[in-house]
Amino acid sequence: MSPEYVRPYVKAQKNDDRDAEAIAEAATRPTMRFVALKSEEQLDMQTLHRVRDRAVGERTSLMNQVRAILLERGVIVPQGRAKLRLRLAELMRQGTEQLSSRIRLLIESDLQTHIALQSHYEERPRNGSNIALSSKRLQNAVTLPLVGLQ
Repeated sequence: MSPEYVRPYVKAQKNDDRDAEAIAEAATRPTMRFVALKSEEQLDMQTLHRVRDRAVGERTSLMNQVRAILLERGVIVPQGRAKLRLRLAELMRQGTEQLSSRIRLLIESDLQTHIALQSHYEERPRNGSNIALSSKRLQNAVTLPLVGLQ
């Protein structure tokens, strides 16, 4: 059952005993609504979304950190993955005095990490699409206008 339906039955400060008592009380009510358990398919899809969100967050964090490191050294990089990648490639090609050899090595390492995260990120939608196409309900939804998997 959903927590918001149980909350009115908690009598005092929240703790495990009072929560259990409130759940038991709420379960005896004839009008109580219960939440259906998720199917294995739904759990798989939820997990894929969480992993993908984590990969996107890590990639964004890394890009922002590299952009901040460069900004501290007077190198301004516009926002966007493509612009960052182009500017980093340009900086690595030309021997600038703005970046020490340590920072160049750090940025090269971060660039490799970014490429790995990008490939990890791009891999996720394909896995999600495969699961979605195996679901009968989602196959029907994909046939609707403006709903495709692309």
